[in-house]
Amino acid sequence: MPTGSFKVRGALYALHAEMTKRQIVEVVASSTGNHGAAVAHAAKLLNVSAKIFLPINANPTKQGRIRACGAEIVEHGKDITEAFEGAREYAKRSGGFLLNDATNRDVPAGTATIAVEIIEQLPDVKEIWVPVGDSALIRGIASVAKRLRPEVRVVGIQAERAPAYYLSWKQGFAVPTDTLTRLRTDSRRALLSRRTSLPSANWLMTFD
Repeated sequence: MPTGSFKVRGALYALHAEMTKRQIVEVVASSTGNHGAAVAHAAKLLNVSAKIFLPINANPTKQGRIRACGAEIVEHGKDITEAFEGAREYAKRSGGFLLNDATNRDVPAGTATIAVEIIEQLPDVKEIWVPVGDSALIRGIASVAKRLRPEVRVVGIQAERAPAYYLSWKQGFAVPTDTLTRLRTDSRRALLSRRTSLPSANWLMTFD
């Protein structure tokens, strides 16, 4: 994994897919690190400028990965929600392509390749356990796994302190949750951010 995360699969596929539809001069993204690095890497490979919006005091290691790919970093807001708002407003003004991994329809197609590889390499697999963050990973894996092997059980795993999708799946509708994230620069300070699940992802996860 060139950026240390699976997210490069979705970012590269989504950016390339958009470039087949129209000319892309700049790609814009918001991230706490991994998606930003993935977009920056994809942009470098496809010779497109990239601007990544990060919350103030984002992980310095992940910032380094983004800069190493030649992308410009903009620190904006106290959490990922505010960073996304900054990215969205900038993309609207500049005409840049906003690549949001939570809502872009092509990103899960990239992550779906993981399911293909799992089934090819483990033909007797019965369960696939998938971490759930913004849901692009499990949407891609579940859609392909169920198509290739309908009997395979896909299990989503979510952090106890960020259970938006778990609670939404249980309730049957989107349930926002507040997530407390401690700053690396000061363990006594914390950021409160709100996460809300996507209705489309909740629908997908109703399949057993």
